Amino acid sequence: MSEQFTQTFPDTQDLATQVQMASGTVAPITTPEDLRRVEEELGILRELKTHPKIKALEDLKDDANKHIKKIRALLNDFTSPIEDAISARSSAILAYRRRIAAEAERVAAEERREEQKREEAEAKKRAADAIVEGNFAAARKILNQPPPPPPPVVRRAAPVVMASNTVAERWHAEITDIKVLVTALLASDVPLDAVIEVKLPYFNRLATDMKRADLGFPGVIGVSETHLRRK
Repeated sequence: MSEQFTQTFPDTQDLATQVQMASGTVAPITTPEDLRRVEEELGILRELKTHPKIKALEDLKDDANKHIKKIRALLNDFTSPIEDAISARSSAILAYRRRIAAEAERVAAEERREEQKREEAEAKKRAADAIVEGNFAAARKILNQPPPPPPPVVRRAAPVVMASNTVAERWHAEITDIKVLVTALLASDVPLDAVIEVKLPYFNRLATDMKRADLGFPGVIGVSETHLRRK
């Protein structure tokens, strides 16, 4: 149901003239005549406060405030579900991106485990060949080498989204296999300016720009984290 809001303003030209004349600068009171004059001015000003047109303007203000309250309530009826829908869809997008990043990390970890198995099998074969050749010291050295550490398993909690918060997405880089990264660096597969400090500024900028797990370099992936930002 539509409701029309119209206002008719009174002609206040005569009121403006009276107010201008009565509200001039007050002169210092030094005589009884000055006192009587200022008291008369005070009486005129008090009468102007109750002028019918001032009362009419106050009524207009009250009526306008009622309409403003209705407008705010009506506006909230539209904007509130829109904001809730935006928040829900933003959360769904972030959840999808996290699943994609987790799957890419799982595949990369599985590939590293397979590579580790191949390296262990090759080491055992070299040790066996050394034994056949009678080089027991070399075989012992190969077999006594500690196995490489298993790939890390990263578990991240799902983001908690509150109605009063806005979900913000930030990307940064994490080193997943320093040995692979250093090997690639020495082979010139990674730019020299990627020789970075602990905070990884080069790869962090890359992760922020690409917004995905695969950054195109071995041994490093893009990781998405969610942060709750108060409105």
